[in-house]
Amino acid sequence: MAVEHAVIVLMRAVNVGGNNKLPMARLREVISAAGLTDVRTYIQSGNVVCRSRWKPAKVAELVTSVIETEFGLQVPAVALSHSELAQAIAQWPVPHGALPKTLHCIVLEKSLNSQQVALIEAQVGASQSTGSEDFAEAIDRFIYLYTPDGIGNSKLARQLSTAKIGGTARNWNTANTLLEMASGRE
Repeated sequence: MAVEHAVIVLMRAVNVGGNNKLPMARLREVISAAGLTDVRTYIQSGNVVCRSRWKPAKVAELVTSVIETEFGLQVPAVALSHSELAQAIAQWPVPHGALPKTLHCIVLEKSLNSQQVALIEAQVGASQSTGSEDFAEAIDRFIYLYTPDGIGNSKLARQLSTAKIGGTARNWNTANTLLEMASGRE
């Protein structure tokens, strides 16, 4: 029998602007009933830390399916192991003096291909040519975004969200809190 390990599930666009309303207490119940254990949620924006014997991609599929069946919502989800999230945080390019609220990571289902990386690099260049200090760097299945004037004011962030690359973003503080929640559960 496979050993259970920590999995971090990130859902996109949950409880944002009155859309995709998903009660976290009920979500914990239904995904526990579906076979995940030690299920915990963090804030109301679709962050789950649990234990499972399945690989993270399978857990993301399960959570997506359960949400559609139980709540009638189509909510994309990506999942990471504890070590994948730890690596993502360790390789995060943090500009000197950056405030945590200015740092974001878009977590993708799979690694970016060379065309997607080139598109991101072009968008960064175009953004910076207008005088913006916003910056993004793609590493494997992560896009690290620095928005010194806030993500809501970032043209680069809007361009990346419309680039059809998928994924879901979390800020520095949330990523570190989720890692802490998953620590000791490996």
